[in-house]
Amino acid sequence: MDNYKTESLHETKQHGKTSFPYAVYWAIIPDFLDSFPLHWHDEMEIIYVKNGVGTVTVQSHEYVVKSGDIVIIPPQTVHSISGYENESFDYNNVLFHFSMITGLGGDITYEKYLRPIYMHTLIPPYLAVSGSKLNEQICGELWELIENKDRRDEWDELMIKSNLYRIMHYICKSSEKASELETSLHNNYDRLKNVLSLVQTNFAEQISVEEAAKICGYSPSYFMKIFRDLTGRSFNRYLVDYRLEQAATRLSKGKEKIIVVSEECGFNNLSYFTRAFEAKYSMSPSKYRRRG
Repeated sequence: MDNYKTESLHETKQHGKTSFPYAVYWAIIPDFLDSFPLHWHDEMEIIYVKNGVGTVTVQSHEYVVKSGDIVIIPPQTVHSISGYENESFDYNNVLFHFSMITGLGGDITYEKYLRPIYMHTLIPPYLAVSGSKLNEQICGELWELIENKDRRDEWDELMIKSNLYRIMHYICKSSEKASELETSLHNNYDRLKNVLSLVQTNFAEQISVEEAAKICGYSPSYFMKIFRDLTGRSFNRYLVDYRLEQAATRLSKGKEKIIVVSEECGFNNLSYFTRAFEAKYSMSPSKYRRRG
């Protein structure tokens, strides 16, 4: 099991074009997908909640977000998106690489303002709730990007960059220098990424706490504490949840026998799989498949 890909949770999908690395997406949970598990990417991501209620985790912070809230996710930051209880979650997300709005070599705006955010020495607020000062400052610019995501003419690139510059202006002004605790958390997350990748590529196999701890260079007891501190769950709970998410995806897309899905997603006991699935999705595997 030592051949897992350490970059596997590192999302490498190209957002936009190479010459213009920018994209706007729309999603509804659970209509479009059930969740977007822990991952990270090189782009800045800004989420605008249109309707409903959802859960967004950024590093070790979990937020229950509702209509009008804005979530700010810096590059290289581990995060996840999921529903909240039985609520629908309707949101847009804007992703862009810093290279699109500044040159990365010697550009003063990059070196002074954006590089510290990319390197996590400057920490922006992860959540700008509806009605807050930062939310009001960037909401108009963000909504203009969302409303015009499908309309392009020869001048749109200039307007898009203008919107993004104004958004980053207010985000940078609201950011604070990273504390020693935040720096330590970031370093721990860098190690944790290897374990998340191990789970993604080997979730159907038996993965012990001892093996996961070894990958991080921690003792099992310290690893268990750090993992819970950073994710809000025990490692075993995270592993079971990840297996259930994979099973749910397979059930919604095919007609495989439930016992086959169960076994190939790492569950050796069908009764346990069924109970765990019902606890997470509030319905049996068979009903979930019919829903899809």
